[in-house]
Amino acid sequence: MITAPDNNSVSSASSIQVLLVDDSPVITNLVKIILKKADPEGYDLTCVDTLEKALIVLGESKFDVILLDLGLPDSEGLATFNAINKAKGGSAIVVQSGNGDSDPVILKIKHEADDFIDKQRISLNTVTDAIRRAAKSALTKRHS
Repeated sequence: MITAPDNNSVSSASSIQVLLVDDSPVITNLVKIILKKADPEGYDLTCVDTLEKALIVLGESKFDVILLDLGLPDSEGLATFNAINKAKGGSAIVVQSGNGDSDPVILKIKHEADDFIDKQRISLNTVTDAIRRAAKSALTKRHS
């Protein structure tokens, strides 16, 4: 069920709280479709398209998982990751990138992120599996 202003959230009471930070309407719509198809009540999805908006939302709400695109209109690469990593609270970070594994910045970020999705291989399974692994990891870290 889509319930937020401008259709930016998919909501349920006992769901995994997900923040999608991506400026691509195509990726945003694809993730919405994937999560709705996978489990319409299993995810509470909030979508923002800039680092600035993500930092505001992270200051106001708690999330289990942050799906993070590294290339945003107001931030790029490692700077994006570092800013979100600093503000994430107990959230796990799943990085989404279309840049290949040979990029040294991507290699560093993959080492520090909870999971990684290659945008060239995005699918229902890659997204939902990454979110579930990351949410489980975040929950484990909170309780240890």
